[in-house]
Formats: sequence, structure tokens, C-alpha cells
Amino acid sequence: MALVEGNRTADVRVPAGSSWSFSHNQNTGNDRCLVVIVASPAMSVSSVKYGGQTLTNKRNSSTSYSTYWSVWELKNPPTGSNTVQVNLSSGSWNNTSTVCYSFTNCSGVGNTNFNNTQAVNQTTSLNISTNSMIIGSVIAGNSTSAYIQIPSGTSRPLDWNHNINNYTFGGISPSLTSGSKTIKGGSTANNIIMGVEVKEATLPPSLTRTPTSLSNFNYNFGSGPSAQQTFTVSADNLTANVTVTAPTNYEVSLTSGSGFANSVTLTQSGGNIVGEPKTVYVRLKSGLSVGTYTGNVNITSTGATTLTISLSGSVIAKRRIFII
Repeated sequence: MALVEGNRTADVRVPAGSSWSFSHNQNTGNDRCLVVIVASPAMSVSSVKYGGQTLTNKRNSSTSYSTYWSVWELKNPPTGSNTVQVNLSSGSWNNTSTVCYSFTNCSGVGNTNFNNTQAVNQTTSLNISTNSMIIGSVIAGNSTSAYIQIPSGTSRPLDWNHNINNYTFGGISPSLTSGSKTIKGGSTANNIIMGVEVKEATLPPSLTRTPTSLSNFNYNFGSGPSAQQTFTVSADNLTANVTVTAPTNYEVSLTSGSGFANSVTLTQSGGNIVGEPKTVYVRLKSGLSVGTYTGNVNITSTGATTLTISLSGSVIAKRRIFII
């Protein structure tokens, strides 16, 4: 489910008080997320609202430029044009920068990091997940030859460039591979830099099995176990191995004819079961009394809906032959 960047709004103004507001248009789609970055000289941000809903603060840092940098997130914001309201800890008469990014297929803000040491062409690094985007933000003494590279060496367009006594500017990458990413930015003056990961929404783990029921696990009393039968298991987006547990009086194995036990583990790699569709063997245990035996195989993995396979079988009494 690919992360999609939608609308963005960049606003710079003198609040002339402790709050201000402007409009932003949130895209429609699944797993929506709004990310807001505020650079506020002298005064910290106490809250941000969008369409009346309060955003969650993901980072709030005091910087060496006497400017507060804060990152805010709202999952599943209302769509269309709504009001962004930024509230400060006290009144401000300094130019203040606010940048809004809308996303769909997004699970929200991931890792953030910033380098608060002032230097020309400053860098910072952060670890990201597969297909995440990175917003890079710079505060600098000027905006002459301003640039942002995400990752370092790859220039991105500046989405904003605001005069806030000092200057703040930045941009965003497309989806990137996972791992540690260094970003770089600056101008001809000293600067500091911050990176914000925006994560792709992930599908929940899911399991499938075929068939959903098996029957005729039968044997004559004293001559078990029953003949084995098979089912297959597949999966997507796993975060843990799969456990297959037999019901009472049954047993399972990953090997035909041997290795039967109460449960077996199916190893996952990259979200899928290794060797899927994986064949599992099941049979009615030996040594049981005459009767009918039913139950469910349980197939489980962390975060996935448990699946079952219904089983039925019988231990049959030996027929007695009388000779008269």
C-alpha cells in the first residue's frame, strides 16, 4: 500500500497574539494523515488543531536559534478544506512558519532527529522503514543558495522558504528504502537541520488455509493411528511465525509419515511462510477408545485473525463374528 503525498500548505505570518489560523485541504483516501511542522521564534507551540481536532505532538525542541521546532500529527483527519489553528504558549510578534503535508496510505510520523549544532551545510541521520518519506527542515542565518538533500547528495525542491528573523526552508523525499539515511541542507550561513520520517501504512497480517474441514479420520479399535490427511497454509504481511495446533486426540506434522506432535511452527520470512503454500499433515492419534472425535486445528500468528480447520473421525469397534 504505497504512501502517497497529497496537498501541502506553507504559511508564514506574524501571529500578533498567541494563536492564528489558516486553511488547508486534506486529500481523500484511506489511512489519511496530516503532518504539521512549526518553527516559532521565542515562543513554544502549546497545541495545533485541524477542523477542530487536536493533533498529537511528535517532537518539540528548543533550538540554538532561539526558535522552537515542533512536529505534529493527526491520523484520519477530516477531508476537504478545514482550518488549521496554531496556539502558542504566549503572544508573539515574530514571523512564524507553519508547513502542512497531507498523506494517504500513511501510518503516521516515525523517527525524527535533529542536529542543533550550527554549521554550514549541516547534516543529520535517522533510521527509516521501507517506503517511508523524509521531510527535511532547515533553520539558517540566511537563505542564499538554500537547498535540501534527502538523502545527502540528492537535491529536492524547496517546498517552503520563510523569513522568521532567521530563515527556515525544506522539502520532502519520495518513498525510500529502509535503513539509516543522512540528510543535508543549508545555505551560505550556518544552519541546523531536522529530519522527520513519514511512514507507509502496512496491511495487517493475514492467513489462508485450504481446505476448511477434513473428515473420515477413522480406524478400527486397536489399530490406529488413522491415515494422514493434508491441508495447506499461506500468509501475507506476517510479523511472527505461524503456529499450527492440533485439537485434543489429533496430531500434526510437517513431514509425511513421521514427526507428529501437538503443534508445529511454520517459519516466516519477509511476511510470508517459507515454502508456502506449506503442507501440514494431520491424523487421529492411536490408542483411543471407541467413539467419535471432533475438534478444530488452530492456525495463529501475532496480529492475524486465527483460522480453524474442523476435523472429525471415529475409532470403530471390531466386529465380532459368532460361529454357531
